[in-house]
Amino acid sequence: MALLLENQDIPESGRLELDIRVSADIRVAAPEAQRRVTRLLAQDVSYQMYGGQPQLVVGGERVVWRVPAYLGLPKLGEFGPLGTVDVDVQTGAIQPLTPALTADLMAHARALTARYASAPRAAG
Repeated sequence: MALLLENQDIPESGRLELDIRVSADIRVAAPEAQRRVTRLLAQDVSYQMYGGQPQLVVGGERVVWRVPAYLGLPKLGEFGPLGTVDVDVQTGAIQPLTPALTADLMAHARALTARYASAPRAAG
């Protein structure tokens, strides 16, 4: 599991000092967040999209599981990540799939599959 700190000013060089004190009750485990995002993507975007391995993200007072969205196609494999969906670790609330986020996920999926389709194939 990875931990990502959002909104931190990180110097390009020199000394880095971080004092981190975060308290959150994790009531939704990473696998449950992944299942919730998979269900949401399959229902509201495409049945071929699913959630990947979540990262724990600390951004100020907010702690979320950030779940990457992937596209899985038979015979072609996995494409992504296409974007991310956040799940609150305490409440389980899922970031709303706005029309803009849905369009962005679909655009990334189309771009990745188009790139794959136009790539030269090795003779088998």
